[in-house]
Amino acid sequence: MNTEIIKRLVNKHDPLHLIKMGASDDEYQLEIGRIAVVVENNSDIRAPELATAIKNIFITTFDEHSVISHGIEVYDELARDIVQQMRGNESTH
Repeated sequence: MNTEIIKRLVNKHDPLHLIKMGASDDEYQLEIGRIAVVVENNSDIRAPELATAIKNIFITTFDEHSVISHGIEVYDELARDIVQQMRGNESTH
């Protein structure tokens, strides 16, 4: 999956509200790269597993309190969007 697609989705969901607070659109670049690796290595990953992986990526980079205090449902929504995008891309190949 194209990292630009993941970047667009991560920035849309803005899990820690950093972009909303004025951070640049490459604020989550490290996390986006790590998410891309998970997606590339697990082409059949389901949204719940991807949500857990994404949440753990953000906990590793930031901290658990920051991740949880902004709501964990954002990771579920982000994972669903990524998986939906992955499935859509499969049908076009």
